[in-house]
Amino acid sequence: MFDTKQLERGADIRGHYPGEVNEELAWFIGRALVEFLRRQKKHDQPRVLVARDGRVSSFALYSAMCEGISAKGGTPVPVGLCSTDGLTWATGMNFADAVAGAMITASHNPKSDNGIKMIYAAAKDHVETISIRKYLANLVQEEWKNTQVEAAKAGHLAFAPSGALDVVVKFVDWACDPRFAPNLGQFTQKVVIDPGNGMGTLYLKRLQQHVSAARVDSIFDQVDGSFPNRPSNPGLPGAMKELSKQVRKRKAAFGAAFDGDADRLFVVDENGEFVPGDFLLAALARRFLASRQADAEQQTPSIVFAATCSWTVVQTIRANHGRAVISKVGQDSIRASMLSQRAIFGGESSAHFNYRDSFYQDAGLITLMVFWQELYERNMAASDLIKELDPWARSEEVNIRIESNDWRAISEKAMQALQEQYQAQATEQECYVSTLDGMSAYFPHDANVTTVDDLFKPIPESNGTACEVHPAYTPDWWFNVRRSNNEPLLRLNVECRKRKDLDKRLKKLIKEVIDLCESAGDCKARVD
Repeated sequence: MFDTKQLERGADIRGHYPGEVNEELAWFIGRALVEFLRRQKKHDQPRVLVARDGRVSSFALYSAMCEGISAKGGTPVPVGLCSTDGLTWATGMNFADAVAGAMITASHNPKSDNGIKMIYAAAKDHVETISIRKYLANLVQEEWKNTQVEAAKAGHLAFAPSGALDVVVKFVDWACDPRFAPNLGQFTQKVVIDPGNGMGTLYLKRLQQHVSAARVDSIFDQVDGSFPNRPSNPGLPGAMKELSKQVRKRKAAFGAAFDGDADRLFVVDENGEFVPGDFLLAALARRFLASRQADAEQQTPSIVFAATCSWTVVQTIRANHGRAVISKVGQDSIRASMLSQRAIFGGESSAHFNYRDSFYQDAGLITLMVFWQELYERNMAASDLIKELDPWARSEEVNIRIESNDWRAISEKAMQALQEQYQAQATEQECYVSTLDGMSAYFPHDANVTTVDDLFKPIPESNGTACEVHPAYTPDWWFNVRRSNNEPLLRLNVECRKRKDLDKRLKKLIKEVIDLCESAGDCKARVD
């Protein structure tokens, strides 16, 4: 038996193994995937690339997924160990005539978890996520009800991986293409890479061949699904401590850490200081705008960024003659927003970065190459590259935990009360309130920007996922609060143009949110 709540998730399956995610679920998901591709995409005998990360439970789930696909009449094409961005790229390229891909991974979740991500080749230039809730939940229920046989017990691999595909090597070659790093043959710096015992390990040998004049050092560079050295999420406090230490010790130009399935990239500068994801996003946006201003498709290229990103991103896009497009948080929204605008680049503060020239996918390795290229072209230290952006003062994301079994209702009431409170200020023309994603408030009001729809002009073709930012308005400060879909948390981000204003704004908002939560129901709220 598997946890049917997994079918309520949005983009992917992810949970504890084997209680929430197990071989039975993988088998049924494989069957449902084939049925989806038949009904919705008109592929009678679809070929599906199947890959896995190095987690202890991934092999069994991988085998069960292949068997489920085969049992329904599809053809699984086993890839073996692979990164998520490598599999996504291979799906976009229709490797082995595959029309879809399935990755067994829990991404950056704890080692006790596992999951499944699925994509399909929607067109020649982009891939799309196969949403569990939107596309597969009902099909899994149908399969569960109508199938009279039990899911096969995994433990052996019925389908041997195809070495001829060599997805990882070919993806590294793609990421090292001149379109992303035209001068990589002239890179001479030393860098330190931390795959964290995850799939980024698979890149190292081939990457060093491409940057033969440089030196690629590495730590935690053996695939080990028990993650013995650090969490699979490099963004957790202290997770990149050793990387920072080694960058300083080895006098490297920068350090880079991949998450467990290697689709996200985190960076530390030459001093071992963490580079926030949205500041890295701004630096990469500048790189793309500088290199693509003569883009034949757009006179003013668009850059898409998530609603929680720093205003540093907006000011950088403007300074480099781009069009700033703000999007809902989440990879589905970022990709949809980028596709609707043919945006050349996009991303989130969570270290997901997306590339139009690679099927609109998020890709940690491509990010590494673009950042390295930017350092080479500007011939400056990583810390100076970020300082040059004139970054705003911002809080880290603050999680406020609601300790109650009724946390969903409480968080909804608290958010409604918060919105009403600041909407009253917006009515008095003190600020703007946006509900694009959660609730954001921007101070002060500007007489030249009448309404929030003037500040963030909705883009009709984005189906509500994105808005164009007014080309002239800049706030003094702003904040965003969002509800977590799966945890009893409200997530708070605060940013100020002046550093001296940040602490008092943050403390005031934390108290407001906690008070509203505790007024909304019987609970205790606290900073997590």
